[in-house]
Amino acid sequence: MENMLERVLQNQERSDTSMKNMTELVGSHTASIQNLELQMRDLSREQNPKQKGTLLSDTMVNPKEVKAKVEVPIVVEVERLPKKVRTQEVNHEEVKENVIEAPKNLAPIPRPPPPFAQRLARRVDDGKLEKFYDILKQFSVNIPFVEAFQEISRFAKYLKDLITKKRITKNEVVNVTHRVSSIIATTTVQKKEDPGAFTIPCTIGLHNFARALCDNGSSTNLMPLAIYKKAGLGMPRPTSMRLQMADRSIKRLVGIVDDVLVKVGKFLLPTIFVILDCVVDNEISIILGRPFLATKRAIMDSERNEIKF
Repeated sequence: MENMLERVLQNQERSDTSMKNMTELVGSHTASIQNLELQMRDLSREQNPKQKGTLLSDTMVNPKEVKAKVEVPIVVEVERLPKKVRTQEVNHEEVKENVIEAPKNLAPIPRPPPPFAQRLARRVDDGKLEKFYDILKQFSVNIPFVEAFQEISRFAKYLKDLITKKRITKNEVVNVTHRVSSIIATTTVQKKEDPGAFTIPCTIGLHNFARALCDNGSSTNLMPLAIYKKAGLGMPRPTSMRLQMADRSIKRLVGIVDDVLVKVGKFLLPTIFVILDCVVDNEISIILGRPFLATKRAIMDSERNEIKF
């Protein structure tokens, strides 16, 4: 232990001496750097005796020997003469400029036709017709009655047409019945009321359904689970099909029943039903979709609310 302590003390003394030597070297270096800075300052002062922002105390007399000329102003008195009015004669001559004559045959400016041009034409014709009526009212002929009677027979047809086929000259409202114009009668379509849903009576087994909904927008034939159990149609086939209802909810089906005979009138149609566990509607219990309607090529008359098989 004593040997260890002695070694530690010796190492510490060595480190202290090395630190002292380092501090002495650093001090000597700083002193030498300061001396170098002083020497550089002295050298810069010797090379540049004039300092920035100051003037020399001793002026130098024309070092470049530049000769300057001094001009002395001379005053000379001059008599002022009256100013003569200068008149300039202007020759009133016509000056012909180079004018480029425009071509006589100019292309017409394209103008689009006015919309509903017949309205403008009608106003012009109406104005002419009014003037004609005014002139005709002021017209008078002094001839014997016998000659007038003989001439009237020639113009009878013209005067009759002029009186009976008198045109309307102002913008007036004309009462038109529904039989006057065939164009008005054909363009307007009579509005119909909602015919309602298409329902037909049908029979499945021993069960009669007074109203079965024929939905042309449904791709499946739907049967509630309660009606399926009453009809006794056998075991359903399992399926992974899902139905999206009107409220966007997803329903899982119980199964699918194949080849169910549906009697409509005197026809028996094989139908595939999907079975859904839902509440039975008393009025419309089953839904027949597009597959059922396509099987018998049903024709739907929306105006009469009829289905023809």
